[in-house]
Amino acid sequence: MKKNTNEIIRLLKSANYHLNNGDYGISCYESRLSAIYSMEILANYLNIEINGSNLREIYKQINKIVNLSSIRYCIDYLDSLKNLEVNYCDTYCSDEIPGAEVLDYVNYDDSFRAYKCSNEIKDFVFRIIS
Repeated sequence: MKKNTNEIIRLLKSANYHLNNGDYGISCYESRLSAIYSMEILANYLNIEINGSNLREIYKQINKIVNLSSIRYCIDYLDSLKNLEVNYCDTYCSDEIPGAEVLDYVNYDDSFRAYKCSNEIKDFVFRIIS
């Protein structure tokens, strides 16, 4: 599926909605997914062929061509969420979770930080592709 900027914006709006309604696991998942989509769009814009949707690997491939140091902290944080699982997220997030380490909970701060980082990545990417 070819990603587009509207899908990133939709995911971030949904992540914000879930954040504000206490669905922190879903919010973290959507934030992380929007970051992956943003990076995939950037890779496509730069004509970089990527395999899979591993955030860390996409970052490494793009960083060979474009300096991504300003978003590295966010990439590191969001990449750490790949091991996220919460009870209400197990079905919704099934494509992220198989074999993942199970965390007992995700709190507001985790979710807010993921949302903020995803927005920073989106803004970075949109500045380049605009």
